[in-house]
Amino acid sequence: MRNTVQIDAKQSRAIVAEIGERLRPWMAVESELPPALTSLLERLRASEDRATSR
Repeated sequence: MRNTVQIDAKQSRAIVAEIGERLRPWMAVESELPPALTSLLERLRASEDRATSR
């Protein structure tokens, strides 16, 4: 059985911000992102939109 960790909106936004900070330098070098990364970024944006609309 897996242990689940529940995080609140504030923690979620902090995680999203940190991921963004770490991806920014890499994205500046690459002109086109791999499809898998593009998909993950879209999911991240949607998650962030849901978190900020609450």
